[in-house]
Amino acid sequence: MRRLCIVSCAVLLLVAAVSCEFNGDLFRGVEGNPFLENAYDIELRAGEETPRFVVVTDVHLGRESNDDGTRRYDGAFKTFLESEIGHCSALVSLGDFVDEANIGRASSAGFVRTFAPYCSGRYIGVIGNHETHVSSMEDWESSIPMQGGVEVYTKRMAVYRFEDVSLYVMDNAKRIFGSMQLDYLEAALEKDSNPVKIVLAHENVFTGRKLDQSLVVFGNCSATEIARFSKILSENGVSLVLTGHTHNGGIVYSYGEGRGGGCYEMNLAAYHGYESSFDLEGKGNWYVVGVDRASREIVVETYAAATAMKVAENRFGY
Repeated sequence: MRRLCIVSCAVLLLVAAVSCEFNGDLFRGVEGNPFLENAYDIELRAGEETPRFVVVTDVHLGRESNDDGTRRYDGAFKTFLESEIGHCSALVSLGDFVDEANIGRASSAGFVRTFAPYCSGRYIGVIGNHETHVSSMEDWESSIPMQGGVEVYTKRMAVYRFEDVSLYVMDNAKRIFGSMQLDYLEAALEKDSNPVKIVLAHENVFTGRKLDQSLVVFGNCSATEIARFSKILSENGVSLVLTGHTHNGGIVYSYGEGRGGGCYEMNLAAYHGYESSFDLEGKGNWYVVGVDRASREIVVETYAAATAMKVAENRFGY
């Protein structure tokens, strides 16, 4: 019995130490509630009727240098964006923008400089686990400088309001959110009267429902935290969570009914394509997220990178 108590205490101390280290990294340089301190009201450009976002995830700049299975379709992406000029409010990345340390700020800035001008000259970045391989969490926020008239927003925890649409950027690059971040999120959501609320995070929160690596490898590692996160969103009118990380994507999870309707997580596939014998990764996708005010739905359009053709559409009520 005594030995069991000693082991239990050791486990608790280890969990506490990990928690302290996580919160230390997450909130270093942060003052107050980051979702209130880092709140941006962004006006639509001339010609934009409703907020509309081009979303990519897991771009993994530099992966082609490490893995010859990587496929890129930047030319098709640029051609697509040229047809969307004046209709998109921002280019959004859900994290893992870079692959490893061999690709630095110049490559990241180059991607933003090339493609963000087609999206009203705005870039919103979410931190992923690979970003933490190349810099501290705090330093990542200033890793892509404002340049060439492009507005760069890379706060790890922030809110971007485009008229009646609120985008909440969260940090789960270490696989969990942490209780403090959820406290801050809940406090900010309670003050938000916008009818459309979308949460952005890198790592998928729910897992399973597809026979691939997302079944057991990924997802939030705390069932308690998942339950609390789901409850906060459902009680505060959040309609959609967008995540990446798995590379395969194409999975929708229900968080259950809540105020204003149901809340769902849509896990998105990687921007880059990958060829392998096991076929566990996507072939390359990007997404356009908009709002259909007539039907009160958030619309997520999926595009195949190789053809730049729309291949799917998902709708989520708000």
